[in-house]
Amino acid sequence: MRAKLLVATGAAMAVSAMSCHAQDRSGATDAPIFTGAYAGIEAGVRQHRFELEVTEPRFGTTETRRYDAIGFGGGAFAGYDLAATSRLRLGVEAAVVAGGGSPVAGVNGRSYREYPQWGYRVGGRIGYVVGDRALVYGAAGFGAQRHDFRDGLGVDNADHWSNGVSYGGGVEYRVSRRVGVRLDYRELGGVSRALTLGVPVRF
Repeated sequence: MRAKLLVATGAAMAVSAMSCHAQDRSGATDAPIFTGAYAGIEAGVRQHRFELEVTEPRFGTTETRRYDAIGFGGGAFAGYDLAATSRLRLGVEAAVVAGGGSPVAGVNGRSYREYPQWGYRVGGRIGYVVGDRALVYGAAGFGAQRHDFRDGLGVDNADHWSNGVSYGGGVEYRVSRRVGVRLDYRELGGVSRALTLGVPVRF
């Protein structure tokens, strides 16, 4: 009886150890959520704007006027996130964007109009995991926007490119281990701003 008891006890311990080992291995291979490489698409509203210094010859005065327009826009993005702690995430992201409104300035019956073509942004981001489904993040970096223009005013220093500091933030919600949805706000200082809904897919 004693020998049988020892054998039974030893077998139970072996099964238990194997089970624990399997669980440990399973847990070890599961990466923290909101980490690794990802890519996706986004769409929403994009506002473009520019400023002109307008001189009124009758009075000899000069004033800065801002013109803007809102339209539909979208783009694609890709990035990589690392787990700094169990809740803190550090990452990098790059994106290509297109679309938006075409602002126009009218002065004394003549006009100057910009037509946005495409742009890009690169930078870093920092996020915080809320619960086990959401990531709230902020981002900052550099961005640029290319546009065509129709100049009926003789604007000095008109250029096809505008650039500046890119910043913003948003919230990403994890639908599954790999797929999520995010609401994202971005601004390119003095050039454009956008509110988009995106679908990131993690690899």
